[in-house]
Amino acid sequence: MTWTILGGSIVQLPDGRRFDTETTKGANEFLEGISDNDFFSSKLKAIQIAKTRTNKKKLHLTANDKDRIQKIHSTIESLSNNANLKLFRELIPYSDIRCWLDYVINDMKLMSKKKSWIKTGDLDELDNRVLRSILAMFRNHVVPVALAFEQGNNKFFYVLADLVKARKGNKGRGFHSRE
Repeated sequence: MTWTILGGSIVQLPDGRRFDTETTKGANEFLEGISDNDFFSSKLKAIQIAKTRTNKKKLHLTANDKDRIQKIHSTIESLSNNANLKLFRELIPYSDIRCWLDYVINDMKLMSKKKSWIKTGDLDELDNRVLRSILAMFRNHVVPVALAFEQGNNKFFYVLADLVKARKGNKGRGFHSRE
């Protein structure tokens, strides 16, 4: 069994210990307490399955799915911002960070096709949460950045460029135009 996000920044291990990932102490103890090396991958895969299911059937995510997405990205962001850099690098497997990177690449592809993004540059709260987790990971840790460059001919950066270019009228600058 893996860890659980209880709400806010509180996470719980299967043995019942709880940690506040918004604190350095809590984030570090949480990272040290996970024994199964499943930090993000199983949760991200479950979210991706839910998104794929809803996209194929042209349905919307359930409130429960949205809540899970918010919680995992909030946890990733708080761990990125608060955990000791050395512990983060040593304890979170590259495979989990790669899984996260694949997940955000797919999300950015979807974001670039959203009408609200193309017309106004607005994204919903879930998309903003994904982007905040990307910023936190890239700002604080070298491993996600290295993996982004390693990712099949810089796939991450091509998708990011496509997201910026999708914004209509911005002439590729990523800013609102006056047109």
